[in-house]
Amino acid sequence: MKKYARVGKTILRVDTELKMKNSTTLNKKNAVICVNPHDRQAHVLDFYKKYNFTPILIYSETKDAIGDMGIGINEQVKNIKSRIPNLVYLVDKGNDFDKIVKELKEKYNVLAVCPGYDVSLEYVDRLSKALGVHGNDPNTTALRRDKGWVNKQLFKNKIRTPITMEFYLNTSAIDISNKILNTIKTFPIVLKPYEGSGSRGVQIISSKKDLVEALNDCLKFKEINPIMSNKFLAQEYIDGEEGFLDFYSFNGKHLLTDAWMYTKQIFSGINLAFKTTLIMKNTPLLAKATAYCKKVLDAIGYK
Repeated sequence: MKKYARVGKTILRVDTELKMKNSTTLNKKNAVICVNPHDRQAHVLDFYKKYNFTPILIYSETKDAIGDMGIGINEQVKNIKSRIPNLVYLVDKGNDFDKIVKELKEKYNVLAVCPGYDVSLEYVDRLSKALGVHGNDPNTTALRRDKGWVNKQLFKNKIRTPITMEFYLNTSAIDISNKILNTIKTFPIVLKPYEGSGSRGVQIISSKKDLVEALNDCLKFKEINPIMSNKFLAQEYIDGEEGFLDFYSFNGKHLLTDAWMYTKQIFSGINLAFKTTLIMKNTPLLAKATAYCKKVLDAIGYK
């Protein structure tokens, strides 16, 4: 399949650019690690095997790897294990990090460490640093998951973004809704937590009544969950097809590995759910999206 060939070549290009470690490590197996992968990444792990890489799946239960998605991630990992035979599988129950690092250094020539869900980014950056593998700065992980900061970086670099307003849950829902409507003049409006991923907590608002109700729900949830941030974003709704692209980044170059389209569903006017479909061929739209994403990655400092 063309998709297999394209991703395979991408992986081989990454291997070439990483310039294989020196001859003292050539007796070790070349490996790529994926931490807490989701179900759609099974095919990527399978690609590694096709090109003689050892795919290593790490399931970590540490807070910096699993966030608030423990049960969901666990089920995804089990599904991947059942689909890929002889997959190297390591588990970090919370205090196994040093043991895992030691085992990896002894047995493998690790070329890259990749996250599944973005809640695992901090763990991935920490593991990359411990293994001496090219990765992102662990000190900037939290910043790169900050939606408000990312939006400002895109605007600063003249990359198109929706009209956006930051706000705090520090007053009444009516007051907040009026401020939002002074900035974003028309519905629908997108309401989302300042932190987080996977569309968790994202709502599409179609009227002022719905907006006030949604803000009241956020205020109530904050009362029973005090560790939740009281910072949110309201954004202009952009209609159209949605998708996401995965990349490897190295030395300022961003290499596309796979691309997906969303099928979006709206329940009760506000809640989102997605079904994903793998894009199997290059199209003008994919080329345009790839170019846009590379600009975004540069703007937020992925190297």
